Amino acid sequence: MAHSRKRARVCYADDEDELDAILYGDDRTLRDDVDARVRDADDEDVEVDFIPGRACVSLCHPTHSQLTSMQTVTRPKPKKSKVTPKAPKKIKTFPFLSLPRELRDEIYEYALTDSSAVFLVSKTKIYRRCVERGPVAPCSYRARMLLKRQSRRQYPAESEISVAETTPNPFRPALLATCKQIHEEAINLLYGQEFVVADTLALHSFIAGIGPENRKRLIDITVNTVGTSRGTHKAMNFASLTALAACVNLKVLGFECNNGGYRGDGKSIARQIYRDGHYFFEAYGAANGAKDAAVDILNFPDNHFTRSWRQTSRDSKTEKEAFDKELRRLLKH
Repeated sequence: MAHSRKRARVCYADDEDELDAILYGDDRTLRDDVDARVRDADDEDVEVDFIPGRACVSLCHPTHSQLTSMQTVTRPKPKKSKVTPKAPKKIKTFPFLSLPRELRDEIYEYALTDSSAVFLVSKTKIYRRCVERGPVAPCSYRARMLLKRQSRRQYPAESEISVAETTPNPFRPALLATCKQIHEEAINLLYGQEFVVADTLALHSFIAGIGPENRKRLIDITVNTVGTSRGTHKAMNFASLTALAACVNLKVLGFECNNGGYRGDGKSIARQIYRDGHYFFEAYGAANGAKDAAVDILNFPDNHFTRSWRQTSRDSKTEKEAFDKELRRLLKH
């Protein structure tokens, strides 16, 4: 029965000097003795294999004296370095308030204003009435047909009617919540610009949702459509104009109501708008020192007082004067 030859471990080293240092340490006598044994041994006892770049020595059956005399040197295990987690980088806060006031105002203007006015339409969100920014048509289809019959002119098609199709400037109102100083510097820019609401329903939702302090900051409001007939939309005329009672710093209150609302001769229009907005007119007059002060901020289209195509601009001017006269009389009564 063939006896399998037992072979000791093979140790690899980068060069012969390193191998000798591992096997023998600093004992030169032991090193010379082993070298002599390797040279005189048979192939069964000792094999010496030479590998390019390495020296390999295999001792098959070392004697007891060799085991006791040879120094066994083991390489120490490398110590595991403790890796400490890196601390998060500190983000430096931009010194915004250290900028000049002129530069901060430009930033506020980009973040909170729209050069083409703010168009608002009514919306229901989670069963709550509110407004959102959206395109507002200049007037309804019925209004265009009415104007077409009055002026005997060919109006463009439905798809060609100008609508605020440009993408509105995205607002960043969260900037106002940064600190009290920024809020005081920028809040008037947000509410001091021109607002165009689609109808009196959107006007009521807008005024009711901004709070009493912001109502005093409103300067320019234009109502695109006024409710007509005897439905709920006409009832919103009174509700929305009554909500304006806190907006005592308005400079312009416009009505682009070419849909049939507030139409007729100057005296009848004055009575209609007084019936719907007398609470607002009285509060505005008390805040501005004159009972009829609200008459000066009302703004209507040029053709609003033109009841038929036969009337001229002179007749429209006469009706406008009759409107102002009648409304002032009602307010001073």
